[in-house]
Amino acid sequence: AKLFRNWSTFNLPILSAPIISAQLRLNTYDFNSPTTSETYELRDVVTDVATLRAGGSGKTAIYADLADGNIYGNRAYTNADDNLFRTIDLNAAAISAITAKSGQAFALGGWINTLDTIDNTEYTFGFSNGNVGDVQLILTTGTPTAVVTLAANYSGVSENSKSNPVYSFSRSGPTTNSLTVNLTLGGTATRGTDYSAYGPTFTSPTTGNIVFAAGQATAQIELVTVGDNLAEPNETINFTLASGTGYTIGTPGPVTTTILNDDGVINQQGTLGNDVIEVSGITRILSGRAGDDILIGSNSAETFIGGADADRITTGSGYDTVSYSFASEGADIITDFNVLDDIIQVSASGFGGGLTAGEVIDSSQFLLGTTATTSSHRFIFTQPTGQLFYDIDGNGSTMQTLFATLTPGSALTHQHIFAA
Repeated sequence: AKLFRNWSTFNLPILSAPIISAQLRLNTYDFNSPTTSETYELRDVVTDVATLRAGGSGKTAIYADLADGNIYGNRAYTNADDNLFRTIDLNAAAISAITAKSGQAFALGGWINTLDTIDNTEYTFGFSNGNVGDVQLILTTGTPTAVVTLAANYSGVSENSKSNPVYSFSRSGPTTNSLTVNLTLGGTATRGTDYSAYGPTFTSPTTGNIVFAAGQATAQIELVTVGDNLAEPNETINFTLASGTGYTIGTPGPVTTTILNDDGVINQQGTLGNDVIEVSGITRILSGRAGDDILIGSNSAETFIGGADADRITTGSGYDTVSYSFASEGADIITDFNVLDDIIQVSASGFGGGLTAGEVIDSSQFLLGTTATTSSHRFIFTQPTGQLFYDIDGNGSTMQTLFATLTPGSALTHQHIFAA
């Protein structure tokens, strides 16, 4: 059996504008295979074009080169393609390689990458005549349309938070010229009453725009929430990209930030995203739920429940409790754990490992070190780094889990860990 690979070469013009898209257009001629389709794949070629065009026999290195470079595109062929021209879209890597060869010769390697080990007759481009135009490299050049995306740093913030939500706009492609992007504003919060927005120009209560300055790929809207003393439902702010000239929308739906009510509520709860939750008024419990949250306490006694994902907890002064339901919730950072005032509370049932509910853990279940050395060890505190691990079976086969990091050097003992 013979296995064939092929190549195509092109004398590229000097490119005066960036390539937006590239395709290889081929005359299929004849397809043959015992299966319904075969995939023809295009590859990068490092052999210089002059050597390819010179041809010859015994060129095993060139043969290998035609199918072992970066993949530039592929297409499945069937009998339905016989005697028809078909195009193969070239990917970003191919466009980059073509751009680098502006004004020079450029080569593509090709092979069928779906061949089996059975000695069959399988091919595309069979009985080709080598006519001019059978193989065409089609390049579309010009200024690519910018793709604009939108994201918010926080999913929710306490009404009286000192941390401001920021909406970040990004554009792809050239930044030579300024670009005006339209947006719509929605949600249950009222601009001017519940918050102020800095950065955009508003053309109505629900529409506006933001401008990317020439040379800038990003733009921002910063929100400042307005605190009050009213117990009210959480309120939302939605910014949505709207259609306009010179760009396409990369974030099609609304991006929402929730203003978390912090008045008259004991348990202040976050969203399922990344929140900043700060104590205010009668708040005594801060619940992050999901997301990488920031929980900030005061000089009173509070309970902090980070929930799922990696949270950053600042307890403040006072007798505080940092609570965990499961060791797998995420590796939180407790920035100011005070061994004189604060405790860590864990769920006996959620953590498992034989913890006794309603008691401080036993001294035999706590170790200053890096890994458990007995079957009784459950909590391992690496004092130099402040890392606190849980190991459900001590020195057994189950890996320990990092669930909190305290201030390095903290004088943590078993008496600081309470099983509920």
